[in-house]
Amino acid sequence: ICAVSDSKLVYNPAVKKALQSGSILSLGDSQEISIEALISSGAKIIVHSAFSGDFPHMEQLKKMGLTCIPNFDWREEDPLGKAEWLLLFGYLTGKEEQAKTIISEITQSYNQTLKKVKNQSKEKVIFGNFIRDYWYAPAGESYNAQLIQDAGMNYIYRKTKGTGSVTIPMENILMDTKDVKYWINPGFSTKAEIVKSNPKVKNLNCYNNGKIYCYSHDVNKFWELSAVQPHLVLADLYSIISVNSPKNLQFYKQLR
Repeated sequence: ICAVSDSKLVYNPAVKKALQSGSILSLGDSQEISIEALISSGAKIIVHSAFSGDFPHMEQLKKMGLTCIPNFDWREEDPLGKAEWLLLFGYLTGKEEQAKTIISEITQSYNQTLKKVKNQSKEKVIFGNFIRDYWYAPAGESYNAQLIQDAGMNYIYRKTKGTGSVTIPMENILMDTKDVKYWINPGFSTKAEIVKSNPKVKNLNCYNNGKIYCYSHDVNKFWELSAVQPHLVLADLYSIISVNSPKNLQFYKQLR
């Protein structure tokens, strides 16, 4: 790694230390990178998310001999398929066999959790939160919905269509969540923060009488590691509904 953009979002301790020492350069915001810093870093290959389109100055960089490779892991609908993007970095760094070994270990761990799920009664859960008067949640054909199902959760919007998000009116949420016991990923670290963002959540049974879990206490860790380690997310979600007051969760904490 020669350089990274959006360095404030980095979780990896080794990369953070290298950024502080200057051995890895910070390029600033991903949409407004410093071309001068990029060139001085000595990078030959640029991997970018392509979430917002082409990498800035891509044509100019190509003319200078730099290769731009889009990373479309965020389009994957299967959790293990998303993890397989590790192969890209394995081949780019000459460590393809190590990448294959890691993917094999991730797959084995994921499948071990799946075996535990088969004999489990499925608890009703809701994911997401209000943004003003609408609730946004994973669509039933999405990557997140697959993880939820694999974890043995009875996701109330599992039959919705689409691979992105679904938008639910507030009136529907109040009715649909009457017997929901678990609320996952509200996007905040405490119950007080949830209420502050939208006081109407006090009308939800899952807020008053259920259990709420989120990763917001360490957002960078979740977004950096969970993409290529779905077995850890799956283990967390499974533990949340199968263990009373689960401990040693990788990403999640219960909100108080």
